Amino acid sequence: MGFGRIGQAVAQRLKPFGLSRIIYHDNYRPKPSVEQALGVEYAEMAIILSQSDIISLHAPLTDATRNMINEAALIP
Repeated sequence: MGFGRIGQAVAQRLKPFGLSRIIYHDNYRPKPSVEQALGVEYAEMAIILSQSDIISLHAPLTDATRNMINEAALIP
């Protein structure tokens, strides 16, 4: 969640671990070349919440992001 400078750096650091899939969500998508270089794919937040084993959150706290992740989002 959040794929700016920090989210992209985390994705880069995860590559050696051989994860089968890295998905991300951000309101501002990078160029397709960035997605390809990092081996990631964009997904809607509902997909991330339902399919991810690990969720890493990299977003500034603003009115728009406050309560983005809460108990209801994590426990279906």
